Amino acid sequence: MLLIIWRALAFSTMLWLVNEDIKRKGVKYEMFTFWGEIATLAAFFLLTACSLEKLSSQYEYQAKSYVTLNSSRLYKTTAFIFQWAMLAELMLTLLFWVYLYGMVTDFKNLPCPIHERLYYDIFLDVENYNHSLPVALLIVEFMVNNIQFTWKHLSLTILVNFSYLVV
Repeated sequence: MLLIIWRALAFSTMLWLVNEDIKRKGVKYEMFTFWGEIATLAAFFLLTACSLEKLSSQYEYQAKSYVTLNSSRLYKTTAFIFQWAMLAELMLTLLFWVYLYGMVTDFKNLPCPIHERLYYDIFLDVENYNHSLPVALLIVEFMVNNIQFTWKHLSLTILVNFSYLVV
């Protein structure tokens, strides 16, 4: 039950983030960040659906009803979307923060200490939430779920991410 609440909360958080980004910037189909957010939102929606399906099948088993709602297609789709979202967000987050602090930040002329700047950029600046919040939620989910990353999905995900990076 806690897992369902966690996933519903993560889904709601991502829904809020996508809504805020659309309100602030509009729909930016050309931005990979937008697609990473959508993939993360879809992953948490599907993970919540998987949790509800599992809970439902447990109630059916306890009631000694032999109806099973096991949907291997739902689980496979969820595993692929989760893996794609995780790898896309890891790539996006790494690129954004390396670019921000490795290329454009002039450390000699910072008006405040670096830890204050990091705190502001990560926690207070809503414009940067799409570069930290999705990956944080996905990492927490990765620590508590049992979704297996497969080589078949991995190669397809890397191909899609690399193709977008080239474009």
